[in-house]
Order: sequence, then structure tokens, then C-alpha cells
Amino acid sequence: MENKNEITLNQIAVMIEKVGGDVKAVAEGHQTIRSEMKQMKDEIVEKISFVDGKVEHLGREFKEMKKDLNALKEDVGTLKVDVSEIKDKLSGVDEKLDSHLRQPAHAVG
Repeated sequence: MENKNEITLNQIAVMIEKVGGDVKAVAEGHQTIRSEMKQMKDEIVEKISFVDGKVEHLGREFKEMKKDLNALKEDVGTLKVDVSEIKDKLSGVDEKLDSHLRQPAHAVG
């Protein structure tokens, strides 16, 4: 006679089979998660590569803009010198004109 508290070999086999199914389900779940993680990693790597390319492009553009700005600064410096020279020349012409107009031939009278 069997005692109610005794576990039969058949019951142990059923429990082992159930545990085996649970382990298989967990392993399949892990595989699915690993696959999804790899896919996400690949997508992230692709996006990072895309962003890296954009950053490199912007870096090159920035360097070009910096060169252009430096050239522009040089041009503005040259223009300042030219304008200063022109002002000096105009001042001299203005003084000569005033001096000329003060001569008796231009006297109003």
C-alpha cells in the first residue's frame, strides 16, 4: 500500500519533465532577450556611426568657417588701415582747400 505522503517514481518523472520544460522556456526567453539586445546594439552602433560622420562633417565645416573668419579679420584690418590713410589724405586735401580759398583771388568783396 502506498502512503499519501510518498512520491511515486511516476510523479517524480512528471515533476522532472515539468522542470525541464520550465528550464527550456527560460533558456528560450534568454535567447530571445540576447537576440533583441544584439539587434539593439547593432542599431545603436549604426546610429553612433551616423552621428560620428555628422560630427566629423561639422568639424570640417567649422574649421573652414574659422579660416574664412580669420581671412575676413585680415581683410577688415586692411580696410581699417586703408580708411585711416584715406582720412589722413582727405584731411590734408581739406587743409589745402581751406588755405587756397583764403587766398586773395577768392576773397568776396
